[in-house]
Amino acid sequence: MAVHPGEHVAAGGAARVDERALGAGTTLRFALLVALLLASSSLILLYVALALSPYDGFVCSLAAGVDPVTDPAANVMAKRALQWEAYQSCSERAAAPPSGWWLLGWWALLALGTVALFRALPAWKARRSRVVPLAAVDRDGEIGRTLAELSATAGLARPPRAVVDLAADSAGAVVFGRTGRPTVCLHGGLVAARTTDPGRFRAVLLHELAHIANRDVTVTYLTVALWRVYAAVAVPLFLLWCAWKVHTAYGSQAWSAEAPIVTRGLLVTGLLAVLVHLARSDVLRSREVYADLAAVRWGADPAAGWSTAAAPAPAGGRGRRARHAFVALWHLHPGWDVRRAALADPAVLFGVRALPLALTGAAAAIIHTHITYAITQYYLLTVWMQHAAALVPAALVAGVVGTALWRAAVYAALTGQPAPSSVRAGLWLGLGLAGGSAVAGQGTVNEWLPARPWVFALVVAAAMAFTWWLTQCAHLWVVAWRGRSLRGVALLNLAAAALALSLWFVWWQNFGAAYAAGWSFDAAALRDHQLTFYAGKELDHPPASPVDRAYVLLMTVGTAVTSPPLALLALAGLWVTPLLAWLPRPGADPPRWVRAAAPADGPAPG
Repeated sequence: MAVHPGEHVAAGGAARVDERALGAGTTLRFALLVALLLASSSLILLYVALALSPYDGFVCSLAAGVDPVTDPAANVMAKRALQWEAYQSCSERAAAPPSGWWLLGWWALLALGTVALFRALPAWKARRSRVVPLAAVDRDGEIGRTLAELSATAGLARPPRAVVDLAADSAGAVVFGRTGRPTVCLHGGLVAARTTDPGRFRAVLLHELAHIANRDVTVTYLTVALWRVYAAVAVPLFLLWCAWKVHTAYGSQAWSAEAPIVTRGLLVTGLLAVLVHLARSDVLRSREVYADLAAVRWGADPAAGWSTAAAPAPAGGRGRRARHAFVALWHLHPGWDVRRAALADPAVLFGVRALPLALTGAAAAIIHTHITYAITQYYLLTVWMQHAAALVPAALVAGVVGTALWRAAVYAALTGQPAPSSVRAGLWLGLGLAGGSAVAGQGTVNEWLPARPWVFALVVAAAMAFTWWLTQCAHLWVVAWRGRSLRGVALLNLAAAALALSLWFVWWQNFGAAYAAGWSFDAAALRDHQLTFYAGKELDHPPASPVDRAYVLLMTVGTAVTSPPLALLALAGLWVTPLLAWLPRPGADPPRWVRAAAPADGPAPG
């Protein structure tokens, strides 16, 4: 008989849930940002390369019988499908894609620029702060010995390089550089507080050493470097492309078809800036709390290190509080009230919050749209490539959102509190997916708005089904698993969820977005084709009945879901994953993973 894990925590008297009970997922959230920037910058490169080539897609559309100026989006898709051979033949002559070396060179340029900036950032920060080596102010070597002692406590192989910013009068510190060669910069006010407030001095040092032990430094500064290279190189290129499109198409017949595309491109660029900043800030706020908890676990005094006076609560009603909460979203550090509360109960690290869910959905939708556009330009839209393109955003969504849902399920089981609503989580994820799809141009083609905007409700429904399945599986495994760690079964669950979600991305790209743009099933023609194929005789072609339409819809959806190469594996995973959790598992009581969730020493997971 399965026993509720929360009973064992209560019986054991654990003061709080260990924040390391399951992977944090913050590194995956950084990976999502990196994938978003790479996909977006690659699309920009294709736009610019096509602008510099003799590419003439407008002429090839006319060769296929498509008039982008007068044809609605549904006719554009239908004619291109029927006249694909004519369109491709013209494209090979007049609208051939740029050489693949363009993309390879572009990726190499981004990589070199990111690495160069990443290596230059520590020196730039040191020069800007006008820091001096620690030895210049640590005459008796006492600070150096304390740093070495605390580094050993934090499990570091050697103490980091230390410098002092004499101009900074705050009692703080910062880490920069990379995990292999970190630099701790002590503020002048902290050095002065070493003798007057030694508890705060040690707490601040342990907090910064926790960032090193948690491997925060490299991934944070790599993301910063990649974003700055993107903003300095890719964004100006895109703005030049927009100016070129306006200059060449404005006032012509093609402008009515080009204007929505250029405008959406500008919207995506602005959305990327907001999305990257908000997502990065949210991740960094979480990592600050992880570093706080690690510092306290290693002996930092909470009363000394987190005694900064809290800012007064905003007065003036709900509107002022909402504005205060909105401003806090842009900060890289959480408020002191949040940090102090997390020391007693790290519930903030186990919550399922709306903003990360919506940002993840929007980023995944943009990534998938941009990857699909790139492989379409190079005529690589095979079933394998379509599924591979869908697996990238699906794996990122499953990793980021699935980890959050699993952590919420673990926290609920250990504390006996109700788990967050999977329906609400799916709603926010779905809104992000739908918003990202719409801004990226899915369902619009060359129009300003989709012909059937209500179809985007299917995106929200699919996201809600995804989060519901993940949450239910997490609850099953949390109760049933008797092993020492939940990470293996959580990974199994997330892999099955990623495969299943990839089927949705494939279907939405091939059928859902097209239907939103105005494309419709020709139920009568498909019915006649099927009956002629199986019965071997011609029909009188009667009009399609409601039964015919339902049959064609089910057949089309079923074909789209089962045609991807890994479809059967994905469908099997949806059934096998929860069924395995129901198998009886004799073992220790309580489960070993519950005992492992008690506070213990060691760095927080990345």
